[in-house]
Amino acid sequence: MVSLRSLFYYAALAAPISGSPVLESGRRSVSTKVIAEMPVGSFLESTIIRPNGDILATSAMGSPKVYTVKGPSSRNPSVEEVASAYGVQSLWGITEIPPINGVETYVFVGGNLTSLTPLTPAVGSWQAFRLSIPKRGVAKVEQIGDLGRETVLLNGLAPIPGSPGSVLIADSGRGTMGRLNVIEKKWEIDAFAEPEMGVLPNSPLGMGVVAAKFRDGHLYFAAAPTFIYRLRVDWKGSKIPGAKVELVADVSEKFSGIDDFIFDRAGNIYFASNAPSNALGYINTRTGENRIVSGGANETILADCASLAFGRSQNDKNVLYIARGRGFTDEGGFGKVVAVSDLDK
Repeated sequence: MVSLRSLFYYAALAAPISGSPVLESGRRSVSTKVIAEMPVGSFLESTIIRPNGDILATSAMGSPKVYTVKGPSSRNPSVEEVASAYGVQSLWGITEIPPINGVETYVFVGGNLTSLTPLTPAVGSWQAFRLSIPKRGVAKVEQIGDLGRETVLLNGLAPIPGSPGSVLIADSGRGTMGRLNVIEKKWEIDAFAEPEMGVLPNSPLGMGVVAAKFRDGHLYFAAAPTFIYRLRVDWKGSKIPGAKVELVADVSEKFSGIDDFIFDRAGNIYFASNAPSNALGYINTRTGENRIVSGGANETILADCASLAFGRSQNDKNVLYIARGRGFTDEGGFGKVVAVSDLDK
């Protein structure tokens, strides 16, 4: 779920670690604060929260690394490198799956880019990796496999609730979603190929579906540039015969696009909208109404925001952690993690 719109809108990203309460007309007041800065050259792409509350984030630029932010709700969060992937230049989506042999386990994808401006993925270079984090000892990365010569631009991942060890992977460049069985290392490239997932004609970004989530018997997915849809699925995460894609929301009036999204406890949606919107958005899933929660085109605190996740500890279960990038032409920049709190006000 990379901040690709910044390829065409170069926003200034230099912002000190500070709080930034939002007090605009018609908008609730929330607290927005940069809590961690990654090494120079990084560009945070995808985020997941570990069971212990620490953050994992992939880097799509700089180097193919997975970073962690330890103690994100503490006064002094720390940043460490967890692992590197070999054979690819850029890491994108990451998600958690049930433990394998009792070991905390994640899946992430990566590939190569032949150009950043414009973004040009190397077709067929995309691979999946398994990240194992034992209670003691060092993290281990294992290549699950080459995902085929026809993969174009692998992006967001969604674990399949009724199929432990299997995930859906959005191929944004192909405009479909594939299914990967991590344990058996089986790959189905077009598990979902709905027209609404496709790349729109003359799209400047060449991207279709970017992110997906399972909820209440539906597969929800975000597709280019400003739509969220849903589709009825069975308990194994397969399309129910005859099911039709339903539009949940179109946020084009206020936002340039949707990069990643997440449900709150009530079933409503928060989403990251990168450059030029540079904002955290909110969708009432009952009415389709949407609004800006934090950030905005003229603000930098959420510049190039790419992904988001709720905290998992008692201290931060109502805090959204947002990963953001840096200017694509600013090699001296770095990725950041932003905490947005006071969402219930």
